[in-house]
Amino acid sequence: MRGPEPLPGYDTLTSEQITEALAPADSETVRAVRNYERKFRHRRRVLEEVERVRLTSTPSAREERVRAESAERVREGVASRAQTADRLASRQDGAPAKGD
Repeated sequence: MRGPEPLPGYDTLTSEQITEALAPADSETVRAVRNYERKFRHRRRVLEEVERVRLTSTPSAREERVRAESAERVREGVASRAQTADRLASRQDGAPAKGD
């Protein structure tokens, strides 16, 4: 075995079968096919199809979770900065800061 196959039975699939499997594939699977092809098979037709579908493929569940977690961290950071700015502004105005 040369590496984990990106799709079940990948090494036995034809280029046509792989390009058909790419149509509904999520972006993580598309990248796995691209990486596997670049490393082991170098089939032009498969690599061309990967590039064609790569930009329009849907994010995987893992990618969606990572994006949501990242967005939440950004929201928390913005809220924290806003609270800090409010406390600093209150102190500059001479008013006691919340919690002081």
